[in-house]
Amino acid sequence: HGKRAAKTDDEDEDDEEEDEEDIDTSETLTDDEDVRPKRKTLSKKRATTMKKTRRPATSNKKRK
Repeated sequence: HGKRAAKTDDEDEDDEEEDEEDIDTSETLTDDEDVRPKRKTLSKKRATTMKKTRRPATSNKKRK
């Protein structure tokens, strides 16, 4: 029984996660549209900002 319960738990978790993502995208399409693109942009901008921050740091010092 223990193995069966574990397998059911795993399967349930996978299904729930997939369902949640589907529901989140479909239910809050308007909300998610605003949040998701911003999140992706933040991740990409963060990497770019971190790299670009090093360069402007030198420019800012020269300006001062």
